Parts: sequence; structure tokens; C-alpha cells
Amino acid sequence: MAAKSYSNVKTLLIDFDSVICEVESMDILFAEMLENSSESERRETLQRIQEITNQGMSGEISFSESLAERLKLLPNRPAPFLRAAGRIKERLSASFLANIPLLFKLDCHIISSGFRRLIEPALDGTGFALEKLHCNDLEIDKAGVIVGVDRRNPLAGDNGKPKLAKTLALQREIVMIGDGFTDYQVAEMSQADYFFGYAGVVRRESVLAKADEVVTSFDEVVDLLKLK
Repeated sequence: MAAKSYSNVKTLLIDFDSVICEVESMDILFAEMLENSSESERRETLQRIQEITNQGMSGEISFSESLAERLKLLPNRPAPFLRAAGRIKERLSASFLANIPLLFKLDCHIISSGFRRLIEPALDGTGFALEKLHCNDLEIDKAGVIVGVDRRNPLAGDNGKPKLAKTLALQREIVMIGDGFTDYQVAEMSQADYFFGYAGVVRRESVLAKADEVVTSFDEVVDLLKLK
């Protein structure tokens, strides 16, 4: 069978967590917030958070349920956003950073269910155009405690990524790159023409089985899209 041609691709949509970033940004924030908890509480809470994350990313539970359940586990204390963002910045994919100029030959957007207060400072200085970053907005009280997410943002609910993509009036053809079921949904719901399953950090076989291509680095993305 002949290899697929992506010569008509005009737009690239990319997930952030476990793709551009080699960790889950929410997990980093939660780990920082639990730093002063007992070792057993910290370990058990982080394990439960990771279980919920994996259930959501594999499509076992809805995204809205996954997000709500994780937020319930947070301690009632101010969130150290800048410290967490600094740790996330240290874990940005080297292949993504190296290929930003080539990726920007296309209309390149990040669509993430993660939090703007973490992702925006982590990307600062990388050359990525922050106006093309789309992610969740947190609601914070006067003490700096997370009290919820902005429900007006499509990304806070189920099918959020395809709903958000639809609002952007993007030029076709479109490739969506991600590691989770919510990324595949963008193509499933006809808001992208192709889905590239990203397996450079984690492999979710149920998701990769739905992919047009499986990639493990942005070098491979650049080669497939012939951006050099």
C-alpha cells in the first residue's frame, strides 16, 4: 500500500501534555501542591490522580468527569503556578523546540485541556506564538486557591477539543497530533482530516490503533509533512 500524502496540509493542531511536554502538566502542579502533605497522602493522591488521567485519556471516562475528579483531590491551599511552570518548562520536548521554525510553516496551534497558568509561562521564550495557544482557564479565589475552571471555555467540557477547533475557522487540510482519545476526537468529529498518534512519551494502544500515523518525535512529523 502506498504511503499517504500530506502535501495539502495547511494547519497543525498539537496537544501539550505528554506530547510537547514530556510529563502531564496537571500532575506537576498537583505534586507541587502536595509537597507539604505526608508521604503516604502524597503518594496515594498522586497515584489516584494518574489513574484518573489515564482513564480519561484512554476514553474510559469522559473528560469532564476526569477533570472534576482530579480537582476534588487538590488540597485547599494556594497553587504554586510559577514554580510548577518552571518544572514543566524543563521537560519540554527537545524535538518540538528544535522544529518550531519548520512547524510554523503551517498554521500551528496548541489545543490542550491543561491550564493556561501553567502552559503559557512554560512556553514563554520558545518562539511559539502564544495567541495560538488554546487551553483551560482556572478560577482562582483571592487567596490563590483553585476553585474551579471557566465553564464558558469549550475545553472544560466533553468533546471540548473538536468544539474549540470548530470555532477557529481553520484552513483545511488539518492534522491533529496527540496521545489521547480527546485528541483523536478532533478527527473523529471532522474537525481534522488526519490524526497522528504521539507515542514519544506514553503509548496508549487503544488510541494509536485509530491513528493515520504513529510518531515518536517531531522530527518524524516534519518528515511526514515534508516541511524541510
